[in-house]
Amino acid sequence: MNTSDISERTEGSDADDLEVLRQAAAELTAADLMELKHLPMPPRAVEIVIKALMIILGEDDVTWAHCKKVIQKKDLLKRLMAIEPEDITAEQFKDLTPLVNLVSYKYILYANKSVAPLWAWILTMYYERKKVKA
Repeated sequence: MNTSDISERTEGSDADDLEVLRQAAAELTAADLMELKHLPMPPRAVEIVIKALMIILGEDDVTWAHCKKVIQKKDLLKRLMAIEPEDITAEQFKDLTPLVNLVSYKYILYANKSVAPLWAWILTMYYERKKVKA
């Protein structure tokens, strides 16, 4: 993934704002997810979020065509809400780390509001998993 066009993380750690992330993640709706399927190609911010989502879902294929199929599944939101931080494997956690360190919630919120609740959910899962791992 070419990250040269991604701005630097904003000051402060998302981990420090875990409660804010939890609240934002609670706003995730099926409509947010379905909005993504209409994108012919995702902007870089969306690409990062979707790649992280595919990692958590255990999907190896991160091509946009495959990701759109996954996003279109009617039970996706229900599936996401059933995932617990402890369900994230050590390998998934390792694969998520560079993406989580790449951009902040504030950056995603600014770059593409429609995926911000999903990124907040991903970050919440990541940081909660990090606590369990520690």
